[in-house]
Parts: sequence; structure tokens; C-alpha cells
Amino acid sequence: MMHDLFDVEVPRQRHSATSTASAKAEAPRFKGNLVRVLTAFAKTTEGMTDDFGQRALGMTGNTYRPLRVKLENLGLVLKTTATRKTQAGRHAAVYVITMNGRLEASRYE
Repeated sequence: MMHDLFDVEVPRQRHSATSTASAKAEAPRFKGNLVRVLTAFAKTTEGMTDDFGQRALGMTGNTYRPLRVKLENLGLVLKTTATRKTQAGRHAAVYVITMNGRLEASRYE
């Protein structure tokens, strides 16, 4: 199933007016970053940990993680059972792009 990543709702706390206002203001950047993260997954054959993705894209965890979670919820990225050490030496889950994710990423090349 194809998605228009520029039509994806930005995560927010629906009960919070400030969260809703923040999500609305962040929408253009969030949607562009969603494409950046997806295409980064498409370029790697070994998948990425959140730590690796954050460093590769120059994003903080608070920016990167919601993007990866949204891609995961859309079925474009999948958590594997593999782990890899982070820069801090801890084990972290490895995420890979799905076939649907590859199809979606090809729309933004």
C-alpha cells in the first residue's frame, strides 16, 4: 500500500492544545524528515539502529525516534531480532526497510 508521506499526521497529544499547535507548526519539517529517514533506510543493506540513524542524519533522538516509529507504524520499517552495539557500547535493536518501504522510498528519489 502506497502512502503519501507528505500527508501523514504529525504525532501529537490530542488532548493538549500546545501539543496540537506544535505539531501543526512542525508538520512541514516533520514530513520532509520522514522522507529523509526512509531514504536513509533504503540506502543501507544492513539496517540501522536508532543511534546509527541519528548520527548518520545529524538528528537528535527526540527528532529521529518519532520519525522511525511513524515509519514502523506505516509498515515501511520493521524491527528485527538483531541487535548492534551503539556508540555508548549498549545493544540496540536493528530496523530494516520493508518491501513496501522500498517502493515508497523510490517515489522520492
